[in-house]
Amino acid sequence: MAVRHPGGYLWDEVVHDADDPGAQVADVRTVVRWRRGTRWALVLATALGTAVSGTGPVLADGGASAGGAVVRAADACTATTGPYQWQVEHLLGLPRDGQMSAADCRAIQAAQRRLGITPADGAADERTFQRLLAAGRTPTPKPKPKPVPKPKPKPKPKPKPVPKPKPKPTPPPVPVPEPTPKPVPKPVPKPKPKPVPKPKPKPKPKPKPKPVRPKPACNADTGPYQWQLEKRLKLRQDGEMSTADCRAIQRLQKRLGISPAKGAADQKTFRLALVDDVRRDPNQRKRCPVRSFRVTCVDLGRQVLWVQKGRRIVFGPVPIRSGRKGLETRTGWQSVYDKKRTFFSTIYDGAPMPYSQFFNGGQALHGTYKDLFESGSGGCVNMYVRDAQRLYRLLDIGDRLYIYGRKPQNRAASPSEVSGPAAEAAEDLLVAEGFGSSGIPVVEDPDAAD
Repeated sequence: MAVRHPGGYLWDEVVHDADDPGAQVADVRTVVRWRRGTRWALVLATALGTAVSGTGPVLADGGASAGGAVVRAADACTATTGPYQWQVEHLLGLPRDGQMSAADCRAIQAAQRRLGITPADGAADERTFQRLLAAGRTPTPKPKPKPVPKPKPKPKPKPKPVPKPKPKPTPPPVPVPEPTPKPVPKPVPKPKPKPVPKPKPKPKPKPKPKPVRPKPACNADTGPYQWQLEKRLKLRQDGEMSTADCRAIQRLQKRLGISPAKGAADQKTFRLALVDDVRRDPNQRKRCPVRSFRVTCVDLGRQVLWVQKGRRIVFGPVPIRSGRKGLETRTGWQSVYDKKRTFFSTIYDGAPMPYSQFFNGGQALHGTYKDLFESGSGGCVNMYVRDAQRLYRLLDIGDRLYIYGRKPQNRAASPSEVSGPAAEAAEDLLVAEGFGSSGIPVVEDPDAAD
């Protein structure tokens, strides 16, 4: 059958053998061109599969060729959904819906023809899928848009030259009479000033050399505490005063505020040196236990109290007065079980006990308005009111106390006791005197002490 195209071109893609329906089919592209006045046909057949024997295309007038093949405008694509429908749609860049459509069938047919698959029936079978994979088929890229050429800028019109104005003729100059020159007076020379002589600088007086003060002679004699001070200052322990010993004791006296600092190894110097040691580290002898909680340490031998937490001193040391003979303060571990900011004794004629903190059967830490080293208490640990007030604010009910040692006897310490328990007791007495009544004011008014 012949098909005429109004534009003059006709493309036939499939040729069937009319005589033998079972014969193999060859893909044929037929081009028919129509010209004005005459009609002619040019048939071009390209076999992609098996050649069809004895067949020939039908010409444009509708007659059959020698083989009896018939050319149709387009053959129908009736393939159904195949087992590789999704894969083939993906490789060909088709909509992936898993269903065969006419567009899918024609796209698969075209791919089969390009790959030489016969017959090109448009089916999504395994053979088509494997050949597409081997060919590395990817979705056809979209054609890049052609760059739009930029319009060439129009040349700017050149400005027209402006004609220059012609210069006007200059009138001839009018002759001016020359002025008569006046006589110029001759300048009178100014007298040159006489140079003033610069005053000569006075010679600076030479600074007088500062007089070198000779070091004061240290000629103190051997003192009663010569051995003890030599031991404390790590000097040569020979019990004899030398110039080196004298100057070392002088430096110690200046640091302790002793005046005049003569370098003498006397009792005052040794006692204040012991007091200075206690102020720097009251637990130097390691007698008060070190705990992670707060411990109030009461040293009856040196009559000193302080509070430590671990190895850190958080209060004191301060001087105290413990129980006298027969009414000694109880030793060992104690605990604060009651606190009274204002309290009066029910045993000792209503004596004031400000800032009382009771720890054992009526014995308490409290302030006193009397001299600490006057005698002794009835078992309580007395301290000056200002120290008792600060301690009252620091401690809580349940805080622990550790009380140890014996109150020193009120006797003169022998300088000959250099080592041993007797020497330690003598040093304790000197510390107690240094922390006690010496130089500490006594408050008489209870109201003023609060």
